[in-house]
Amino acid sequence: MHEDNSKPVSILNFFKYNKIAQYPPESAGNTSQEISGEAAYNKYRKHVIKVVAKLGGGIEYSGKILEQLVGDLDEEWESFAIMRYPSNQTFYKMFTLKTNEKGGNDRYAGLAKTSVIAFTPDKK
Repeated sequence: MHEDNSKPVSILNFFKYNKIAQYPPESAGNTSQEISGEAAYNKYRKHVIKVVAKLGGGIEYSGKILEQLVGDLDEEWESFAIMRYPSNQTFYKMFTLKTNEKGGNDRYAGLAKTSVIAFTPDKK
């Protein structure tokens, strides 16, 4: 990401959900009831927020996207979240934790597409 892996980093996530969650048949998250992609992703979100908090990070902002006002985007994103991590190392550590695997099925079942952008916050 950036040269100093010890500096704080923020992650901007854009989300587009499946209309119906797409669980593989052998998935632990698969249920006999159909749920929306957004509902499946929200199960993952609840889990991952706890994991990120244990690592010293957190959610800065999140919400529904109302409309794109300026610019050319190839996708019509439905929601976004900005996550804060104490460092790049912390961000990457999250992906290696076994505890993070718990919600992975819900994440993949829920999302049709996502875009993840890392940035360093400007000094205030």
